[in-house]
Formats: sequence, structure tokens, C-alpha cells
Amino acid sequence: MRLKIGVLLLSMTVLISCVGTSAMDDLKNKKRANAHFNIGLDALRNNNLTKAFDELMQANQLLPNQPLVLDSLGNAWRVQGDIKKAEAYFKHALKYGDIPSIHTNYASLLVQLERYQEAKNEINLTLDDPRYPRQDLAYMLLGDALVGLGELDEGVQAYRRAAQINPRQQIVSQLREALVYVNSGRYSYAVALYETILRKYPANRAALEGLLPLLKQQGEDTAAKHYLLVFEDKVSDVKSQQWASDQLLRLPR
Repeated sequence: MRLKIGVLLLSMTVLISCVGTSAMDDLKNKKRANAHFNIGLDALRNNNLTKAFDELMQANQLLPNQPLVLDSLGNAWRVQGDIKKAEAYFKHALKYGDIPSIHTNYASLLVQLERYQEAKNEINLTLDDPRYPRQDLAYMLLGDALVGLGELDEGVQAYRRAAQINPRQQIVSQLREALVYVNSGRYSYAVALYETILRKYPANRAALEGLLPLLKQQGEDTAAKHYLLVFEDKVSDVKSQQWASDQLLRLPR
């Protein structure tokens, strides 16, 4: 009887030891995977794709099917230019985690592919979660999707909403809105918006590049010259100054 009890206790000790070792191994794997993920994410942000792929793939091998790791691999493949693999990883990530940031990244890819209805659907899933900190980015993408679907006024409203949430997005939102007006033939609205931007930010080249052809089309060469001279005076980099000089030479004298 004592022998049986001794054997039983020994078996339990071995079992507990195995369970403890397994738990410790799992914890070590998780820590190693997280370390590789963080290094890979940092490399991706710095556009070091070789290191990013290496670290993210190691993280995925150590701890498979982690949605944020899969999402980062999707972003890496997108930067690499392999859209099919990028989409596959985004879908795989969403299978294991209904996370707003992943919906946003996938929606951005769908906009690039001009699959606007699918992009709209993904963004609506993101906007359903008020805890998502980048609501401004979501509304910008929603605007792109709506404009792609021909819902122009709704798209403009989405761009404006993005700027309301994050005032730092205001210029980008206004540039998108102005482009909607240009593409829909509402040139006076576009001119007014571009001029609004340039009055506040006279060195904004994107706004000036959008405005110039509209002014030339309307025969407003004097106004075009004014904006170019102000821009040339405000910018500090040589390339932008040279661009402005070239544009001035193309104006009628």
C-alpha cells in the first residue's frame, strides 16, 4: 500500500513538474515573440523591410495567429508591393482579431485597389468602435471610399469630420475636398478652398499645384504670379524655389 502511494505521489510530482515546465516554456515563447514583434514593427516604421520581415516572421513562428503580427506582415507585404499577400495577411489577421486598426489598414488597401464598397464596409466596422483612437484616419478613408462610389457630398462631409476630430488633418482634408470639386467640375469651389489654404499656409505646394491650372484656365495669370512669388519667398528648400521659378517662366508676360 505504501509502495502504491509512493508511486502515485511520484507520478503527481512528475506531472506537476511537466505542467510547470510547459507553462514556463509558453511564457518564454510569448516574451520572445513579443520582442521580435516590437523590433519588427520598429523596423517596418523605419522602412527597413529586410529586418521587419525577419523579425515579424520569427514572431509568427514562435506564437502563430497573433492578429497584430499578421497585420504588420500585411503592411510589410504592401510596402514590398505584393498586394495579394498583403490582402491575405489582413484577412488572416481579422480572422483571429476583430480589431479596428486592422480593419483600417485593410480598408486603405481596398481603396488603393478601387474596391470602394468593400472599403466602406471595413471602415464602418472601425467606426462602430468609439474606443479606436484614429477615428480621423477612418473618416479620411471613408471619404475616399464614398468619393470612389460617386457619393461626393457624403465624401466631403467625411473629410470635414476627420478635420473636426483632428485639426492637424485639416489641410489634408481640405486638399481632398478641393480635389472632389475639381473632378466634379465645381471649379469656383475648388479655387476658393485652395486660396483659403494658401492664405494661411502660403508655402503649401500641394495647394498651389492644385490652384495654378484653375487660375490659368480662368485667365487669372496675375493671381497665379502673386501666389508663386509668395510661395517662392516663403519656402526654404532649393527644389521648391526652382519649381516656382519654372512655373513663373511659363506664365504669359
